[in-house]
Amino acid sequence: MRLPVGEDEILLAESLRVGLPGETYAVDLVHSGTDGLWLATEHRYTATVLDIMLPSLNGYRVCQRLRAVGRDEPGDT
Repeated sequence: MRLPVGEDEILLAESLRVGLPGETYAVDLVHSGTDGLWLATEHRYTATVLDIMLPSLNGYRVCQRLRAVGRDEPGDT
């Protein structure tokens, strides 16, 4: 399963990128809310993982905007 992961803390983001594939997840990593929103609208994902305090657009707003355009995959904010 491929997941977009939005995390602005570089060390935590890197540990997620390295650790999740061991659990059979492929990771598309972004460091801002606007990049996360773009990625989630460009590709179809089963789930989305977002940090609440992302720069430029927080995780709640990303979820809100995805829902507004009919994207209803589960999110873990």
